[in-house]
Amino acid sequence: MSNFRQVLGGIILTILFFLTPLVNILLWVLLLIIGSIYFISIHLREQEANPGPWVMHWDIFLQHMLVGF
Repeated sequence: MSNFRQVLGGIILTILFFLTPLVNILLWVLLLIIGSIYFISIHLREQEANPGPWVMHWDIFLQHMLVGF
């Protein structure tokens, strides 16, 4: 029984140790994708309201990426 607990503990430790950073990275990538889509949709609405040359507001883009919305 003690051997079973050690094996189970090792499996749980391995899952937590290796999967947690992977999940964290995947969540950050998902947040980056959602933020980019949100920013592009705002920019396209601005572009519709004010037709003209395509102007990218990089400062606003970086603020959206840093704040997360």
